[in-house]
Amino acid sequence: MHFDGVTPVLTLGLVAQNVSNQQMTIKSIVANLFTNNYLVGNLASFTPQVILPTSQVTLYVDVRLSPLSIVNDIIRAIQYGNFQQNVVLKGDMNVDNMVLPVDMNYKIG
Repeated sequence: MHFDGVTPVLTLGLVAQNVSNQQMTIKSIVANLFTNNYLVGNLASFTPQVILPTSQVTLYVDVRLSPLSIVNDIIRAIQYGNFQQNVVLKGDMNVDNMVLPVDMNYKIG
């Protein structure tokens, strides 16, 4: 985690796997981050990432967090680990010109 000015930015490593026998390219990913049904941040990455056949890559994306009090709970969960926060990442990714949904749940802390 780091700050861009006063905006907290959380870097996530998303593992993308390709189980097919053909190369795939993730062209973009956009998503929103929610906790307790509140929007707390968003991410966008437009850097193409190639996934070779039957392999995986880790996509590192920055989530810009909103200045809400719930964000402080997420930051404390990351820094101190003394409680847990469930977060949901929902959005879309463009893989070889096909738009696919992204729906992931994380437990932080």
